[in-house]
Amino acid sequence: MKMSQTRRKRPSSKRIGRLPKRRKPEADFLQSWMMETVDDCTKYHLIAASDSFPTTHTHTHTVMEYPNGTVQVEVLGKILSKETTPSLCILDELPHNTSFRRKVELISQLKICAGNSDQSFLKLADKAGNFYTITKKLVAKIDHNTIRHANCTMLIKEGKRCPACEKHRNSLRVKLSRLKKRNNSSLSISTPFTMMNTPAKR
Repeated sequence: MKMSQTRRKRPSSKRIGRLPKRRKPEADFLQSWMMETVDDCTKYHLIAASDSFPTTHTHTHTVMEYPNGTVQVEVLGKILSKETTPSLCILDELPHNTSFRRKVELISQLKICAGNSDQSFLKLADKAGNFYTITKKLVAKIDHNTIRHANCTMLIKEGKRCPACEKHRNSLRVKLSRLKKRNNSSLSISTPFTMMNTPAKR
């Protein structure tokens, strides 16, 4: 007697064609940039401040390309150069035919130096918001609610502060520590004097 073999039916599978490629959305960095053309020059303005550096300015960066291909970068109203901002040298490593949008993308990856915004440090500045050395040389100033060293590079690849502001932070700590010691010593001297000159109650 032949045993009937039961064949398992394979689940029917419909042939699925290739899924349509998703259109790549415009680069995220461009969603925060506004483009304009002025006198044959193309400008990109960063219209949204980053979370790490809030500002009241309508834009923090402005990147402009001239007809000859020269790129000018402005951050918080200050025009930067490769001499003062070494991180901008990344533009020199690009091929000659690199698009302006690619250059803007690379610049947008750089971070603004945070400076030193500690309230205890801000109080150490003079009335004009400046910091001077003993020889009356301007060493730093308050700029957009933070203390920037005179040699601040403004843009950095990594970290929180540029080398100049990081070094100045140590100087601010020393200055604040000396001020606290001075205040404590003056308080300890004036306290007994005040007690001796307090008229006795009758």
